Amino acid sequence: MNELKTITIDGTDYAVADLNDQQKGFLAQITDLDQKLNHLQFQAHQLAVAKEGFVGMLKAALTAPTTAE
Repeated sequence: MNELKTITIDGTDYAVADLNDQQKGFLAQITDLDQKLNHLQFQAHQLAVAKEGFVGMLKAALTAPTTAE
């Protein structure tokens, strides 16, 4: 089945096939930026979890008994 791809902007649907080259270029830029934003959000979540891990390790190290050398 060949579905017609559409985009919705401000409540109006547009068939991608009906867009001119400039409009398709803008759409490609928007799509690429959405992908990059999603990737950065994914990385930010990874970094936040890693930071929490290091904070936990620091807390454990600060409360661990020390040994005399």
